[in-house]
Amino acid sequence: MKIAAKVFIILSMVGLCFLIVPIIVGAIALHKLEKATSKNDLVVIGVFTILFCSVIGGILMLCMSEDELLSNRHVVAIEKKNSDSTSDLIAKIDHLKKLKDDGVISEEEYQKAKTKIISNE
Repeated sequence: MKIAAKVFIILSMVGLCFLIVPIIVGAIALHKLEKATSKNDLVVIGVFTILFCSVIGGILMLCMSEDELLSNRHVVAIEKKNSDSTSDLIAKIDHLKKLKDDGVISEEEYQKAKTKIISNE
């Protein structure tokens, strides 16, 4: 149903390309379909899609089951994990740089520790 909703939204965006509103609403709807983790995330944009872009696409968005959005939850969890690990990596390297700037460790120790942190991540 998710793919069918995308198809109808894209068709409406192309068919009504002379109007700007369907293109904007369609782009937002497509983005929401990729990022939504529950049906509640799709209610408002589903209604706007019905009104301004694609009746069929909007109805399909509103009728979508939680199971179809389950894959989005996994993607969001992976993105969050990657973001957290990147933030941790940057924090560790910043801490090492501060130690080097304060003279606690030498340049060689800094480079070795930084290489070790990067290779472990």
